[in-house]
Amino acid sequence: MRKVIGLLLVMFLVLSSAGLATDFAGIQILGWIDDDIPLGTEILTKAVQTKTGKINFIYEGELANPDVYVLCDIGFSSIAFYIHNKSKMPIQLNALLDQYMLTTEDESLYILEIRDWLKYPSGVINPDEFKKVSVKKPKLKSEMKFFAIILPLMKTAIFLIRVEKAEE
Repeated sequence: MRKVIGLLLVMFLVLSSAGLATDFAGIQILGWIDDDIPLGTEILTKAVQTKTGKINFIYEGELANPDVYVLCDIGFSSIAFYIHNKSKMPIQLNALLDQYMLTTEDESLYILEIRDWLKYPSGVINPDEFKKVSVKKPKLKSEMKFFAIILPLMKTAIFLIRVEKAEE
């Protein structure tokens, strides 16, 4: 009986810690006005997670702002975005205007639905704060390619790409 309980505890810990790895990560692209979503993936070219868990972003151009970054964890039925603000300015959020999008490898575009409107962080994310936003995970026909979070009040977007693990 003790072995069974111990085995169940180990399985629980393994399964619960499996979601701790960051699947996608991204940074803010300044001056976002039009709908050219692939532009963000041209600016943000790589996200690499080190052995210590830190994520390094590789980007091109002056429109990238790594002080505003998002980590994304994908669960069975939901996708969690952790929006971090390390800049000196607050980030405005609006549940009615903000859009969360996913593009898959077959170039399909999905508009992601907020999981719980009552828990959407309204107002602002102040400097040195972070907020979590959960969306419903859609049924996909192809692998996830990248995410875009459009924040119209800020005239900006945050693009997320798949995180690569650092080589040993």
